[in-house]
Amino acid sequence: MLASDLETKLVQTKCDGCRPFLVVATAGTTVLGAFDDIDDIADVCERHSVWLHVDVRTHSLSNVALTYKLPVNKSVLILSLIIIIIILSFI
Repeated sequence: MLASDLETKLVQTKCDGCRPFLVVATAGTTVLGAFDDIDDIADVCERHSVWLHVDVRTHSLSNVALTYKLPVNKSVLILSLIIIIIILSFI
């Protein structure tokens, strides 16, 4: 997902009279191991007051910590990752 494209789509969706509430980014797909630019996407979500959920492939949890320095002001992102880790601990 490109943050610039997300920004455009969120603005267009609001102009169409809808109220977006959720964006789902990817941190390690099962096929390619691809990562969205989570930091830039988090900035867009913060500007538009939209919840950001990050899907993390189980084998990529360590890669997330190494690839992204999760800033404290990105509390929504951090909360999503914590929720996923808790859920995965029960699987």
